[in-house]
Amino acid sequence: MKLYYNYFIFKSIFHNRYTLLLFFPAISFGIFISMIIDDYDGLTSSQMTIEKVQALVFIATFIAVGVFYPKALKRISKTFEFIKYSNFYTASFKLFGEKDQRLFHQYVLESILSKDLNLKKFAKQFENSPKWQRILLEELNSTTFKTSFISELDFPRFVNEVSNKRKKSGWIRDHLNYKTPFERAFFIASKYASIPSILNNIDSVKQAIITNINITDNGVQLDAKGLKMDINKVNKEIHNINLRYRILLNPRITQEQFVKIMHSYGEENLNGFKAVRFVAFFTGFSIYEKEKYNCQNIFTPYSIDLTDDETKEFIAFLRFLMDRKVILGKEFNTDSKLAEIVEILVENCLLSSETIRRNFSETYKHRKSLHPDTMRKINTAIDKDLPPL
Repeated sequence: MKLYYNYFIFKSIFHNRYTLLLFFPAISFGIFISMIIDDYDGLTSSQMTIEKVQALVFIATFIAVGVFYPKALKRISKTFEFIKYSNFYTASFKLFGEKDQRLFHQYVLESILSKDLNLKKFAKQFENSPKWQRILLEELNSTTFKTSFISELDFPRFVNEVSNKRKKSGWIRDHLNYKTPFERAFFIASKYASIPSILNNIDSVKQAIITNINITDNGVQLDAKGLKMDINKVNKEIHNINLRYRILLNPRITQEQFVKIMHSYGEENLNGFKAVRFVAFFTGFSIYEKEKYNCQNIFTPYSIDLTDDETKEFIAFLRFLMDRKVILGKEFNTDSKLAEIVEILVENCLLSSETIRRNFSETYKHRKSLHPDTMRKINTAIDKDLPPL
């Protein structure tokens, strides 16, 4: 009989926002009328009785309802369907038509996305953690990932899960509760995933989490052992951190270190390229002329620190110069290898950052995948000249 009670409550009390808000005041009003009928003489007598106190409480309640009802009605109008459809008793599901069933599916998913898969509460806890852990947190809390994560629970799968729970009736959100498994998966990934895995192959880490959180007869469960094994497989495949994150993860990079990377790469792969002649090669000057170089003297003196934002702006500036044909791309430059190092820097460093969007146009959106040998050479130069992470 319980399933019919739930169905009746849904169709009557939750029929619309008005019936929901008026239900309890209506019950109270009915009790009040019953009290008047049962003990009219006591209520009208001059003595103060418990019945009179109750009557005064009911009257005060009616006044409060009259005052706050319009505000409550306005507020609940925005969330009524979410309240109505975000949970239900599994045994009563078969009594509803397909339209109601699809609304249950829609709002249960919304409830999962907004409540179970929400990692915002950990932002403060991780605000002083290493940058790679904060990157993992941001990636797992992104709408794109969460939508992908929950996509397997389409309507046919949803109906099937509810059907399997009919014999063991209960609230669907008790069965489809992703909160604890998802949070545990995040902490396992932050503990066991290596820095290169998170920075270079975050998609594989995400897939490992998706694969190891499944709906079982006992609800949503995390296969913690399987997740650790899958993350270890990803760790074995990825060993180097790409240039973009190597620069990001070093809190401060000096100009000297930055130039050393260019020196190191250039000497090994670019016929002895010298960083101090960078401008001469790319602006058409035959020799390096300091007074003609107006980029905040990025290479001299070498001892001045570059902050993260300054590094972003410098890379954005290189991109800007390439767009204006001051720095020629390798398809136009006779020294193609020399142009390649600039393209490596500008194509792999921070082009989606707020700094670039703020200082330059949105036209620099395209990405380029580097040849593994080129990436290895760049990482070798970085390993040699940047401090360890």
